[in-house]
Amino acid sequence: MADKLLGLSLEELVNMEVTSVSRRAQSIFDAAAAISVVTSEDIRRSGATSIIDALRLVPGFQASRTNANNWSVGIRGFNQSFANKLLVLIDGRSVYSPLFSGASWDVLDLILEDIERIEVLRGPGAAMWGSNGVNGVINVITRHSDNTQGAFVSFSAGNQEKSQLSWRYGDEFSGGSYRSWFKHIEKGDSVFTDGSDADDGWTVQRFGGRLDWESGHMLDAQYYSGNTKPQLFFLNQQSGVLSTNNPDRKQEGGHLLWRYQWGDSDDISYQLQSYVDYYKSLDPRVGEKRVIYSLDFEQGIKISENQHLIWGIEGRISDHELLPTDYSSYISNDQKESFFSAFIQDEFELIPEKLRLTLSSRFENNPYTGFEWQPDARLFWRPKEKQTVWMAISRAVRTPTIIEREIDILTPRQVAEAPIPGIGVLPVYLRAIGNIDMESESLLALNGGFKHKVNNRFNYDVALFLHFYDDLVASATSTGSCLDGDSFNPTFGICISTFNSIPNLLYVNGKLEHGMDAETWGGELSAEWKGDGWKVKGNYSLLQTHAHANKDNPSASRNEDLAEGISADHQVSITAGIDLDGGFELDSWLRFQDNLREPDIPSFWNLDLRLAWQLDGIEMSLVGQNLLSDSHAEFAEQVTGFVPVEVKKGFYFQMRIYPW
Repeated sequence: MADKLLGLSLEELVNMEVTSVSRRAQSIFDAAAAISVVTSEDIRRSGATSIIDALRLVPGFQASRTNANNWSVGIRGFNQSFANKLLVLIDGRSVYSPLFSGASWDVLDLILEDIERIEVLRGPGAAMWGSNGVNGVINVITRHSDNTQGAFVSFSAGNQEKSQLSWRYGDEFSGGSYRSWFKHIEKGDSVFTDGSDADDGWTVQRFGGRLDWESGHMLDAQYYSGNTKPQLFFLNQQSGVLSTNNPDRKQEGGHLLWRYQWGDSDDISYQLQSYVDYYKSLDPRVGEKRVIYSLDFEQGIKISENQHLIWGIEGRISDHELLPTDYSSYISNDQKESFFSAFIQDEFELIPEKLRLTLSSRFENNPYTGFEWQPDARLFWRPKEKQTVWMAISRAVRTPTIIEREIDILTPRQVAEAPIPGIGVLPVYLRAIGNIDMESESLLALNGGFKHKVNNRFNYDVALFLHFYDDLVASATSTGSCLDGDSFNPTFGICISTFNSIPNLLYVNGKLEHGMDAETWGGELSAEWKGDGWKVKGNYSLLQTHAHANKDNPSASRNEDLAEGISADHQVSITAGIDLDGGFELDSWLRFQDNLREPDIPSFWNLDLRLAWQLDGIEMSLVGQNLLSDSHAEFAEQVTGFVPVEVKKGFYFQMRIYPW
C-alpha cells in the first residue's frame, strides 16, 4: 500500500536527505542551495501521469505544453523546447542530448511508483554535474529493488490519458534482489485554436529491470519504442507553400547502467559507474541516431571531523549520426566525439553545526570549445537551531550543440514581409545556418536563501538569484550564399527563390552567433503547512529578464523580445490534500502561469482534482485535470515548426493494485 506522507511530520520532511547539491547525503534544511524534492507520494497525490507533469510542483520550474507530446521547459528563464540550460539525470545517468542540449521528455518515463524522489537544484550545478547544468539540475532517483518486492499493477483510462498499463514484479535472490517491469501509455490529442482535433496523440511502450547486490553492485536496463505525431509546419522550397501535417515521428532507445559502490560511507567511499545509452529518432525535420558510452569514478574522503573531500573523473564518447531529411542538411552527418572532465569539492566546517564553506569546481575538455572551468563557492550559516542562511557564487557554461554547429534548415518562422513588383507582399522566412566556430554560453550566478522551520506544523523557504549571461546564441542576419539556384537581393538583404522565373519564396539567412547578453533576477517562496490528516503546500516564483544585443552583433537585437518574453514572470502552485474517513483521499492542485509576451500566450489558472479510495492493497482514483476551461494555450513554438494547439480538459480513472 502507498505510504501516507501526510503521516510524516514536517521535521521529517525538511530533514529528508538529498544528494544533488554536494554528491553526498545531506538534509534539505542543511543544503546550501535552492533544492526542491518531489517525493513518490507527492506524485501519487498530485494525479501527475508523467515526470514532466510532476515537475510542475517545483517552484521556479516552467513546463508549458507545446502540443500533446512536446513541452517547453525551463528553470528560472529561457523556457524553450530545447531546454538547453538544464541538466537531467536518472540515477546519475545523464539523459542530455548532444544534438540540442536538452532532454526528449516524451520518451523520458518510468513506472512512477518506482521513483523514490526527484531532486531539483534551482540554479547552477555545473561544478558537480558538468556543463549544461546552468539554470538547474534535475535528478530522478529510483527505488532500490529491495523496496519494490512482489507484484504491482496499475491501469488507467480517460479522454486525454487514454490508456496506461504498468506491471512490475520484484523478488529476492541469493545475495540480492531484482525487479522487472513493463509500461504502455497512449495519450490523447490536443485541439487547434478553433476547437477541432489536432490528431497529435502518441504511444510508447517500454520494459526494463534492475538488480541490486548486497556487495554494492547495481545493474539497470531499459528499452522503449513509440510513435508521436506532432502537428508541424512545412515550408516547401520549390512552391513556397507553407503547409501543415502530422507525420509519424518514430523513436526508440534504451540503456544499460552498471554501478559499484564500496568503502566505509563515513570515512572513505568509492563509486564506479558506467553506462551505454542508445537513441534513434526518425523526426521529419532532424533525424538522429546516437550511442553514448560513459565511465566515471568518484571518491569521498573524510579528511577530519571538520573537512570532507569529494573528487571524481569522467569520460564520455558520443557516436552520433544525423539522418537525412527533406527539410535540413548538415556540414557532416557522422560524428564521434570524446569528452573528459574532473571535479573536486572540499567542504569545511568552520564552526561545527554553525558555519560551513564549500569550494568546488569542474574542469572539462570537450571537442567544441576545448577547456572549460566551472567553479562554485557556497557558504552556509545556521544563526538559530531552526533557521539557515546560505549564499553561493557560481560559474557555469553551456557548450554548443550539434544543431548549432551543423544545421542548415529553412524554418517556417516568418520574420518580415517584403514587396515584390508585379506580385505583391510576400512573407520572409528564416533560414537557420549553423556556425562551426560556436563557443560556449557562460553564466555568472549569485544565489542566496533563507530556510525556517517555524514549528512542527509550518516551514518556509526563500531563494533569491541574480544571473549574468554572456554570449547567448542568437540568429544574426548574414549576407552569405543563398540555397542553390536562389538569388540574393541586396536592397532587402533577402534570398529569393523562383519557380518558372516567378519569385515564390523569400528568406533571410540567419547565421547563429553569440549575439546577446542578458541579466535575470527573481526568487521563489515556498511554504508547507500541515495538520492532523491534512497538508497544504504552496510556492510563488518571480522572474525578470533583460536581454540586449552585444556590441559585436547589433543585428541580434531582434532576438531581445524573444529572450525576455518566452518565460512567465509570475507562477503560482498550491496543492492541498486531506485524508478522509473510510480510506478516502481528496487532493487539489491550483496553478497559475503569467502571460508570455513572445509568443503571445495569455495568462491562465488551472485546477486539478483527485478523489481516491484505498482498501486492502487496492487504490481507485478519479482525476480531473485542467478543469477551469475546455481548452487553453500554454506555448507556441515557430522555429521548430510546431503548429499552435491548445491543451484540453481531461478526466481519467486509475486503479492500482499494490504488492501481494
